[in-house]
Amino acid sequence: MNSWFSMKTSSHQNRNLNFFKICCLSSIASVQGFTDSENTKSKSSKSYKKTSRHAHTKKSIKMSPNSVKKIRVYPDRDLHRLWKQWLAAYRRVYNWALEQLKTGFKGDLQKACRGNDNFPDWVQELPGHQKQEACDEASDAYRQARRNNGEVKFKSCRAKSQTIQFKVGNYKHGTWYPRKTKGLNFKAAEPIPLESIYGTELVYQRGKWFACFPQFVEILLTGSNRVIALDPGNRIFLTGFDGENILEIGKGDIGRINRLCSHLDNLISRMSKAPKRQRYKMRKAADQMRAKIQAIVKDLHNKATSLLVNSYKLIFLPTFETSNMVLKQARKINR
Repeated sequence: MNSWFSMKTSSHQNRNLNFFKICCLSSIASVQGFTDSENTKSKSSKSYKKTSRHAHTKKSIKMSPNSVKKIRVYPDRDLHRLWKQWLAAYRRVYNWALEQLKTGFKGDLQKACRGNDNFPDWVQELPGHQKQEACDEASDAYRQARRNNGEVKFKSCRAKSQTIQFKVGNYKHGTWYPRKTKGLNFKAAEPIPLESIYGTELVYQRGKWFACFPQFVEILLTGSNRVIALDPGNRIFLTGFDGENILEIGKGDIGRINRLCSHLDNLISRMSKAPKRQRYKMRKAADQMRAKIQAIVKDLHNKATSLLVNSYKLIFLPTFETSNMVLKQARKINR
């Protein structure tokens, strides 16, 4: 496996000792299923909504998506401008709908949005399905916030990540709204599907566009019956023992992440004293540094997860109480 971090497997030193072989019997444990722990006697007779807003379709029954494929896309200048306009209009409609809900609006948000003539012209050019999606998203966020005794916030144009949602029929022939975007093209980092039976999303994150395609991936059963116990740490990211071998993932590799984080902190501290033009370049460099740190951490997590789930049937993980892992009396913090 090609990776930037180390991965080492070593046999147990005390081979003469009689260790019991750790295995998982198929008659005792199940891989992909679990039993429902709810109490059927106390279950309410009230019916709940079990499907999402986009689950209804005229086609054959489709499986609920269990994965999302996120692909980097590169639109041309005109398409980038159009997508940014859609994004701003989507945010404007969302904030308007949320404001109506906070003031006690009880009617149909979508109907009120269609009849609202106070929107600017660039908001009126937003496709009708996206206005519906913005109203539905605001309604869902408002209900969830009230259920959790919280407060929902408005969308900000300064947010590092912004999303626009599309219905099932909005993505056709490998693009969104082929008639509206005729003559406007974009490139992708990898092949993208021509059609999608699920609702799609466009994400604008730190100046980069990403296309999100929900999909259903068949779950493959692990062919091994082995069991492993993992112990997370700082100097060694994961240490595992399966009864025969000791697995060490990321031993001493935290140093690279610490160096990048230290360089990022130094860059941010020098940013406040730099001239205006230089601050702009330094902010872009800081964004690239954050993306690099997140990429290598995600690469470590994904490859370690893939190795473990393909090699072991049952994995024991301790509770990650990180606050208790820190020895406060011996901390070395620059004050």
